[in-house]
Amino acid sequence: MTLLIGLGFVGLAFGPLASAGNDTTPGAGLPDDAESVIVAEYQEQLPSADGTAVVVLYRTANGEEFTEAQLEWVQGEFDPQVMMPAGGANEKFLEYTSLEVNGEPFVPLARVSEGGEAASVTVPLEATDNFDITDERINEMRIIASQNMPSGLEAYVTGPEAFVADLGNIFAGADFAILGASVLVVATILLITYRSPVLLWVPLLVVVVTDAMAQQLSSRLQMHSVSR
Repeated sequence: MTLLIGLGFVGLAFGPLASAGNDTTPGAGLPDDAESVIVAEYQEQLPSADGTAVVVLYRTANGEEFTEAQLEWVQGEFDPQVMMPAGGANEKFLEYTSLEVNGEPFVPLARVSEGGEAASVTVPLEATDNFDITDERINEMRIIASQNMPSGLEAYVTGPEAFVADLGNIFAGADFAILGASVLVVATILLITYRSPVLLWVPLLVVVVTDAMAQQLSSRLQMHSVSR
């Protein structure tokens, strides 16, 4: 009877009460009175709250000023037709920008520091709650940033969107690693205690199933509390 009751709870946790998986940025699903949620609500009231940005930084590896070739690659050459530089590093990110000028995608020109040893390109982006989208475009932009780059330059992708991606990846796989280490430690202790490779799986499976049930039920309760 005890076993049947336990199996019943397992069926409910992984069946009707199972929470739907979702990919959101870190912080989603927090209580309404959490400080980060309150700050996010205030930010939504600010201008351009529906957008975010990535900052691509180029700098010389030796800390000296850009050479003529490096500066031309970063800023582009002057185009008399548009009366402004064209072909610079900013145009590498046109497919990601949320800014348009005359119906065409636009990324502002690189801004060079006073010392002439660094330049930054700010790429405006549409905000998204889907972490997979954030992570994918940041990885792509980091690859694109250094493509065909002259020797002697270093490229870094940072800014609000990159910070979100890096923060989310810090904990990627952490749950699995912690659970795996816990299972290994518990299995070793149980093997020493029971002295049987078969009996140790009985309490071990109970722990694993209980942990999985707790995650399913807690996610369900959290979603219910947030929806209220």
